[in-house]
Amino acid sequence: MTLEQGYLAAAEGWYSGGSFLNFQVISGSTSSTGTGPAAAASGSYYAYVESSSPNSPGYTFALWQDFGRTVNSITFNYHMYGAAMGSLQLQGSADSSCYSYDTLWTRSGNYGSVWNYAAVDFDSSDGYQCLRFVAVTGYSYTSDFALDSITTYFALSPTVEPTSGVELSCSFENDTCSFVNGELYNSWTSQSGSTPTASTGPSKAKKGNFYMFVEGDDYD
Repeated sequence: MTLEQGYLAAAEGWYSGGSFLNFQVISGSTSSTGTGPAAAASGSYYAYVESSSPNSPGYTFALWQDFGRTVNSITFNYHMYGAAMGSLQLQGSADSSCYSYDTLWTRSGNYGSVWNYAAVDFDSSDGYQCLRFVAVTGYSYTSDFALDSITTYFALSPTVEPTSGVELSCSFENDTCSFVNGELYNSWTSQSGSTPTASTGPSKAKKGNFYMFVEGDDYD
């Protein structure tokens, strides 16, 4: 979730509100001094909780998504700055209705005026398909929470036995076959013919016209 469109996009699948109060999307600093970030962790926009009256003390906000498949891990940036900071939880549900949740990660209190990074791994056997962030405001307006750069990673499909007669392959002729490229690492590049650097790389694809390669000259 990048939030660079300036609002919670249904196309990205994240929703807020419902039984809880809404996260908001903002660019720049929050409206109160002594709490909240001055800018996004990445890009221009981020999601945040406005804790000014009447949203404190002890009001609950939620941001959630039903992914429809098992989530293996999630990374995100969080900002918890203010003398009255409450608590922030990441929760997961394996229910098809996303009704019952387990607490997977939690923070509370003042972490200073900085963006912090979190990476949370799950056991795929837990079957978490729904995730939500739950923020509870503290005793006053200095408890604005913020989230940015939320990225989820999913469990691989079970291996198909060779005896099943089903072949799993990707020729890269049209696309990357749902392989995720880049994100935490440098990107592979789609190529036809030889690579641009002499004395390294193939002169053509093994099969068809296209293949994926890493250009070592970019990282000398």
